[in-house]
Amino acid sequence: MSKKSNEKKLKKITKHITKSITGKKSNKGRQTSQENYKPHELSFEEAFINAPSGIAILNSQRKILDVNKAFENMLGCTRQDMINKKLDGFVYLFDLEDQKKLFKELLSEEKRYYQNQCRYVDKEGKTIWISEKAAVITDSTTDKKFILVAEDITNQKAVETKMASEQHMLNNFIDNIPDNIYFKDLNSKFIKVNKATALKMGYSNSAKLLGKSDFDIFNKENALGAFNDEQDIIKTGKPYIGTEKREVWKNGKVTWAISHKMPMYDERGNIIGTFGFTRDITERKKAESAREALLNISEAAYTASDMESLYKRIHEAVAALMPAKNIYIAVYDDKTELISFPYYVDEFDPPPVPRNLKKGMTEYILRTGSAALIDERKLAGLVSSGEISVVGTTPKIWLGAPLKVSGKSIGVIVIQDYENEKAYTEEELELLIFVSEQIAQVIERKRSADAIQKYVEELRQLNVTKDKFFSIIAHDLRSPFNSLLGLSEYLANPDEDLTEEERGKFINDIYQLIKNEYELLQNLLEWAAMQLGKVEFNPVEINLYEVAAKKIELLSLHAQKKNITVINNIENNVYVLADRNMLGSTIQNFITNAIKFTNSEGRIKIYSEAAVSSVVVTIEDNGIGMSKERVEEIFRLDSTKSSKGTAGEPGTGLGIILCKEMIEKQGGKLKVESEPKAGTKIIFDIPAAKK
Repeated sequence: MSKKSNEKKLKKITKHITKSITGKKSNKGRQTSQENYKPHELSFEEAFINAPSGIAILNSQRKILDVNKAFENMLGCTRQDMINKKLDGFVYLFDLEDQKKLFKELLSEEKRYYQNQCRYVDKEGKTIWISEKAAVITDSTTDKKFILVAEDITNQKAVETKMASEQHMLNNFIDNIPDNIYFKDLNSKFIKVNKATALKMGYSNSAKLLGKSDFDIFNKENALGAFNDEQDIIKTGKPYIGTEKREVWKNGKVTWAISHKMPMYDERGNIIGTFGFTRDITERKKAESAREALLNISEAAYTASDMESLYKRIHEAVAALMPAKNIYIAVYDDKTELISFPYYVDEFDPPPVPRNLKKGMTEYILRTGSAALIDERKLAGLVSSGEISVVGTTPKIWLGAPLKVSGKSIGVIVIQDYENEKAYTEEELELLIFVSEQIAQVIERKRSADAIQKYVEELRQLNVTKDKFFSIIAHDLRSPFNSLLGLSEYLANPDEDLTEEERGKFINDIYQLIKNEYELLQNLLEWAAMQLGKVEFNPVEINLYEVAAKKIELLSLHAQKKNITVINNIENNVYVLADRNMLGSTIQNFITNAIKFTNSEGRIKIYSEAAVSSVVVTIEDNGIGMSKERVEEIFRLDSTKSSKGTAGEPGTGLGIILCKEMIEKQGGKLKVESEPKAGTKIIFDIPAAKK
């Protein structure tokens, strides 16, 4: 075909192209002069050839009929190289089928045009990206023609690919980072979150969290705090960086996080919300709390004044790790085979008395030697299997751990909740196991320290006893013999001319000295026997009135000499469980002291009253009394000083101490109430008999 015929044909084609592009209807039936049309044909031809976009004209078999300069440049081929060649040879193989399909849709008039992005291969074999638009054009022939307008978007595609790759990397980073990353709108509702955030909030995927807020996840107080923080950021534009937050969830669970929150801006610089990220530090906080608890527990072993103080410090340390409103510590003594509860804090049940091992939950931990988290369901199973018998009020959840020293269980620490079955989880169980090891060591250390202190005190008392014993032998027991020797010397000397009256006085003085010396020796021997543990203790049921009556009768002569009235107000039906000799000696000693320190015409009363499981005995006089300092001294062996009575009666200072030890040996306690010139009350209790 000649060049002239090609140009003629192209003019016809461009006429149809113009109609297709402009969307104008055919001018059929309208006279258009050759002069008016010709400039349009010329301008279109120039536009076709010099258009910045590549243009190709194709027939229905996809053969190239013509191309412009931009199309040539795009593929690096000349017009002659492409004319009558199929477009298929220039399209990337893997994109060819999609393009053919689009052409078929144009041929079948399913579409008027299509837009597509595909790859072409230039003359050098290099792949380029083309954005193409194609439409059907017609001429006078029946064969359909196509115009294809192409733009080289290789660079744009490279940028898009790079951006997509970077976006993919960013999304991959955000979704796989363990920290929580989130974006919120002006109302503090989630608009984008990463996977870690969704999982932490309890959702399987990120989409389910969108549109929700902290009020849907955390408790009201916690959510309101977060909302106020974010609204402040939106208002001021100031971020919150590195804030440590305590997160309380709707189910009561508590977690900790480090939070960073910042304002989110649009392209115009307006704040459109907030974004931030948080790092969960719950495990770190637990570890810190556990270390602090262990430090406090360990310190308590050295600073607590007694075991009760130590148990309270342990309670405080455990309460810093988990809810511990109901807690107790049980201690097992393998010698007595008794389990006791020295520390017991509970909403419903009183402290249990020491008991032999049963099948309670506490004994279950002792028996298995392992910690356990027991809810109502597990408890029912253990009861059903016979492993456990319920003792006391049944909790919703119960957590117990053995207290072990060198692999041996010395007790159990237990916390329980009567209302919330989710108060404790496996995490709290692990924490309790962790601190229980230290608790056991501390309890054992404190008990050992107390035992050593007790031994030290006993040793000190033994030294005091020894010193007092030698002091009495050296002074109190020896001194009266000087008087005895002097008086007896007068009586034995025949040269002494003594009247009967003088002789009688000397004999009476000797009698009193021997009597006092005998009393001292008796007290001394009884006291020494008590210290050596050689005094037998045989408790029996005794009528308290009868014991008091006999001792009053025994001492009546002594009381009559000072005109002192001794009254027995104990009822005749009062029985106690006591050692007869110890009880009699105690009452006699107290009545003797009351007579000794009561003035002439004085009065002494003995009476009793019933207590819960004992009888309280009071011996009251209206004698000279004692100061507070003197009352404190009379029980101290290292500072006891004998005091003379109102008639000059001597004393040893041992009687009150001896009585105190005998009362305590029988399970009672002694108390002295006294004021100078206001008399004295000796008060002690003795276990009551069943009668």
